[in-house]
Amino acid sequence: MEDRQARRQAQKKRQQRRAAGCFSLIVLVVVLLGGYVILRVLGGPGSPNWTSALTANPYTPADFATVNGYVTCTAGPTRLGLDVSEYQEEIDWEQVRAAGFDFVFIRIGYRGYSVGEIFADERARDNLAGAKAAGFDVGVYFYAQAVSPEEALEEARWCLDFLEAEALQLPIVYDWEWVSHDARTGSIDRATLTECVKTFCDTIDSAGYQSMVYFNSHVSRDLMDLEQLAGYPFWLAQYREQLDYPYQVDVWQYTETGSVPGIKGNVDIDLMFLYE
Repeated sequence: MEDRQARRQAQKKRQQRRAAGCFSLIVLVVVLLGGYVILRVLGGPGSPNWTSALTANPYTPADFATVNGYVTCTAGPTRLGLDVSEYQEEIDWEQVRAAGFDFVFIRIGYRGYSVGEIFADERARDNLAGAKAAGFDVGVYFYAQAVSPEEALEEARWCLDFLEAEALQLPIVYDWEWVSHDARTGSIDRATLTECVKTFCDTIDSAGYQSMVYFNSHVSRDLMDLEQLAGYPFWLAQYREQLDYPYQVDVWQYTETGSVPGIKGNVDIDLMFLYE
């Protein structure tokens, strides 16, 4: 009887150890998957282990605060702006201006990530006219999915043809984004994407406009050679209230779920740094 009871207790302990091991494995998998999603989709925090000749970010997370509902830098001058596309539908630009925003980047077009066809943003013309009439400084961006420098050149020429020499106060931005492994861009390598960016930006600059490069932490770390792109202004997407990216950027898109008077639903909000 005692031997049977001892065997039962030993078996129970083995079952408990197996259950604990399975639970630990599940927790580990969840943590790893969560980290992967943050880095691949949201753009994780800047890694302190990055090394580069790029200019270091002069600000620390402690230099940022939320004032009147919007993030600002307490250690240096900034401007408050936003970026929009057809997804924001009709915008009351005067109301947005009265809320304290003074610059905007407007999407003018995009390349699809399945077959790669280029389309114009349905509200680009209206947004350009409305923002300018309300006194905004205006730039534009193109959502890119080029897989070769030749396609990047096509995207740059498309932007120039669309604008028809229209005056802009701010840059034309190359917004290349990683979508998924299943997208036509899913297997692009660092060297190819870096050449795509350089081709687009050099073409824009040669036409008399200023170019700019948009990225999140993942793309800038894993898919772009930033040292080769150091001659272009940088626009970072990092969704949080305190910037912790290791390098200096010119514009910071700190949220994609902002609320702004005059705009229905969510909108991206940006800070522009005025380095002295």
